[in-house]
Amino acid sequence: MEPPPVVLRDIRDSLTSACLRQALAELAMGNLTNYIADLLKTCYESDKMVEVNFSEGPSTDFPDLFHDGITDGTEAGDSISDPARFVRINTKLNTAIASGSKEYVSATIIHEIIHGYYKVEYGRESTNPWDHGQMVGDLYFNRMKYALQELFPGLSDIDAQALVWIGLQDTDQYKNKPLSEKNSIESTALNYRVGLSGTKCN
Repeated sequence: MEPPPVVLRDIRDSLTSACLRQALAELAMGNLTNYIADLLKTCYESDKMVEVNFSEGPSTDFPDLFHDGITDGTEAGDSISDPARFVRINTKLNTAIASGSKEYVSATIIHEIIHGYYKVEYGRESTNPWDHGQMVGDLYFNRMKYALQELFPGLSDIDAQALVWIGLQDTDQYKNKPLSEKNSIESTALNYRVGLSGTKCN
């Protein structure tokens, strides 16, 4: 029997940059809900309701210049048996990516939501390499790649993979790649981050 579906019950937008707000809105609530619900149900057999709160901050709020998101999570409800129990995920995006592409912003948002889920479920901080070790597995990696290509049908396999790899550079799987491949991934992702590639905000 399949586990009950995850329900993304609310997305709360406290973003101030027009580009970030537009990118989040154009993810389409249905697409984002379906992707996150399907991913969590398939990978983790969760039946929780999920609420995501988005905000943003300057680069100085982040550990380094190219750190694009910070996420934490809490669980609301009186007890583990409380049917109203849900996961509240708080994600802060780096305002620097507001000049980039919607593809890059979307990849960052999905990546950060999964960090929040891991923190709530497993008590793992988003800075812990364990998180990225889980994300780099074939199931998560491929599902995220396909989700980006569903949201952006013109996105090639190579570019979609590069967007998934960014943020996972601390994993052994990434470190063991040939230098030429890593350089190609980082160059491709950087172009999306600064808006030279992908869909710019109007």
